[in-house]
Amino acid sequence: MIVTYRPVGAKKPWVWEFDPATVPLSAADMIERRYSADRPSFDQWLAAVQGGSARARRVLLWYLQWLEHPKIRLEDVDPPRSTLEVEYTKAEIQDMIDSVEKKKRMDDGERQEILDALYGDLEGAPEGSGKAASPES
Repeated sequence: MIVTYRPVGAKKPWVWEFDPATVPLSAADMIERRYSADRPSFDQWLAAVQGGSARARRVLLWYLQWLEHPKIRLEDVDPPRSTLEVEYTKAEIQDMIDSVEKKKRMDDGERQEILDALYGDLEGAPEGSGKAASPES
């Protein structure tokens, strides 16, 4: 996924390409702990990011900044919602399409509704570079 953070007053946005599959287990555990005391899984946190959860996206931004600045605390990350954008790459959306098409226990109408939305998202999705996460300077 492509994460774009446009700090208020900054000349350029920070842009990361975030691949959850590359997150080390120690970092995934750290993300889980910062996301919730109820100990949801990394996958539940990721689903919350995808669903637009403000807390989940704040933790995502914290993690991405933490990669560059290991002393940053979650409490230090409190951006306006309008400054943070999460987009999916064409490959990620295609994976979602493939997953929906393979689901056996899904109503045909619901399947088609989801596929229509995903195909609509696919048209304007960024390609993705495959690069590791790093902010633009």
